[in-house]
Amino acid sequence: MDLYETLGLSKDASPEEIKSAYRKRASETHPDKVGGDGSEFKELALAYQVLGNQERRGRYDKGESWEDILKTDPDTQALKILADMFFGILNQIDERLDIFKLMERNLQQGLQSSYRAIKEQESKIKKFERVRKKIKNKNNNDNLFVTMLNSQIEHLERAILKFKNSTQVLVRALEILDEYEYETALGITDARLKLLPTLGKP
Repeated sequence: MDLYETLGLSKDASPEEIKSAYRKRASETHPDKVGGDGSEFKELALAYQVLGNQERRGRYDKGESWEDILKTDPDTQALKILADMFFGILNQIDERLDIFKLMERNLQQGLQSSYRAIKEQESKIKKFERVRKKIKNKNNNDNLFVTMLNSQIEHLERAILKFKNSTQVLVRALEILDEYEYETALGITDARLKLLPTLGKP
């Protein structure tokens, strides 16, 4: 699927033209409208999700597939986490409880867990680097143990990158969640919050 063709635009379309084309065609194809097309509406929304954002559009114009862009996009991942967590919690608790406060608690726990993991991996790398400096091969042959350490360090560096990406997504999810509030009949005190099980954990 060519996203520009989906919106009926050329690749040199301005941001304003992209927004205008999306609004016009989305209005015409909205499934709630007579003659609307839900399938086409979804394609339009997807095209605008990529082309309506300058960073995502730049990646798409350089040849990256829209599937890969959305798969790695922090906003997309944050929205998926929020959706999964929201319904995961909603299906297990009294709706009079503050769902958003529970979600915030779970996101904060996930964030702290990622921070701890990054710190642990960084500590291991420093240790391995110190050990690496102490290992010498008496015959000046290939250093087997240094090679093993280098491999482990690379593995830990990849893990750190993964955790850093995770923290970025969780921070974005918290930012989105902060825009909402939940009208509830039952307040949740900090003490009571600690007693509630962790639901819909990221």
